[in-house]
Amino acid sequence: MDNQKIKTWNAGNEGKDFQVFYKIAVNGACAHPLYTYMKSKKGGWFGDAIKWNYTKFLIDRMGRPVNRYGPNEAPMTAEDAIKAELKKGMTVEDATEPEVIKKE
Repeated sequence: MDNQKIKTWNAGNEGKDFQVFYKIAVNGACAHPLYTYMKSKKGGWFGDAIKWNYTKFLIDRMGRPVNRYGPNEAPMTAEDAIKAELKKGMTVEDATEPEVIKKE
């Protein structure tokens, strides 16, 4: 499915109307490096692969994955963790250069 078809389907079936930037692979040899990085830091229950749409990652101020939420977990499940991350201040550790995502 191309991006326009995805947006049309979501609007009609999910009741969502949001910007679709572009479709990317999240698993396998062609996985986008961002997802490869996030999955390596926060694996799922049955390995690192993303099993279905709507897997969510909570990322800290420095771009590090803090938690991973499965597709069956409602977005509000992360509310307390998001609030906790927002309350955290920057640390000396945060001032150092963050990990670089390397495409292997």
